[in-house]
Formats: sequence, structure tokens, C-alpha cells
Amino acid sequence: MKRPTESRLIEEVSALYESFGLRRLQALIVGLLMSQAEARSLGEIAELLGRSKGPVSIAARDLANKHLIRKVEGPEPRKDYYTVHRDFFLNAFAFNMATVRESRAVAQRFLSAATEDSAALVDGAAEHLRRMTTFYGLMERFLAEFTTTWQERGDSLRPDAVAATDIEVIPAAPSASAPDASVPGPDTT
Repeated sequence: MKRPTESRLIEEVSALYESFGLRRLQALIVGLLMSQAEARSLGEIAELLGRSKGPVSIAARDLANKHLIRKVEGPEPRKDYYTVHRDFFLNAFAFNMATVRESRAVAQRFLSAATEDSAALVDGAAEHLRRMTTFYGLMERFLAEFTTTWQERGDSLRPDAVAATDIEVIPAAPSASAPDASVPGPDTT
């Protein structure tokens, strides 16, 4: 049986990763496994999520193929057990990098088409596409540097350790349920 805090953790983590592009069931599996100290069998995952084992098996296999969870040995050798992949955060990050790369590629394709056909883009579109190419190109470079830093120093970068390094930690945005007092609300005058 899940405790209220565990249920909230599963729901909030799953909502977060669903917004990053995982399907709902995949995101729920990630949220559940993040809340667990031990690996869980497919049957346990299905039961804890109140879902059928077949769809859970398909979703787990897809998550394992993306290296977001991994199959491990469990107490019963004939069952499949899963846990969050050790490099989950980096792999989820890489999964989302595909969108960054595709965004830049789309902008470059349309800019190339505009070079060949001056009437291909309406006024202003080329400027937006140049900015899009620049933004996502810079994002790719930043993310590549970040990936290298994480791979080299990730295990040593604990929240308390990060504060003592040259890496600036940006505070998390306030949750939707806790409004930020420093942000003025709507003007009601």
C-alpha cells in the first residue's frame, strides 16, 4: 500500500515526465520506480499502479529501450524486475535533446528553402528562423558541455557539493500549488 507522500511523489514525477514526452503509463512507471528503494516485478508494478500487466510490460520494455529503467535480477528468477536506470536523468535529458536537434534542423531546412526561393517565406519568418537556428544551436552546444560535465563529475555533484563548486545552481521554479510571493499577482485595482 502506498503512503500519501509516496502517492504524491509518483503523481508529480509522472506528470513532470509526461510533460517531457513520455506516455502516461510510462511516466507512472518512472514515478513509481523513483519512489521505490528496491526493484519491482512487472506484476508488482501493475498492481501498485492499478493497471493490467500487458500494457505495463510493453511500457516497461519501451522505457528500458530508452535506458530510463533497467531490468535486474530479482528474488524470483522467472520474473522480470525493473528499477530506475542509474543514468536516468542523463538519458531522459538525451531523449529530450532529440527535440532540440530537430527544432534546429527544421529552421535550417526552411532557411535553405528560402535561399533557393526568395518567395518561400513571408516577411519576418526568415528572421524568426535565424533566431531559432541560433537559439537551438547554442542550446545544443550548452547541452553537450553539460553532458560532458555530468559524465565526468556527476557522482560528486550532490546539492551540497554543487554549492561549493564553480557550477551555479538555478533554484527550481515554484510549484503551481505554491505561488511565489515575489511575483506580483494580477492587478485587481
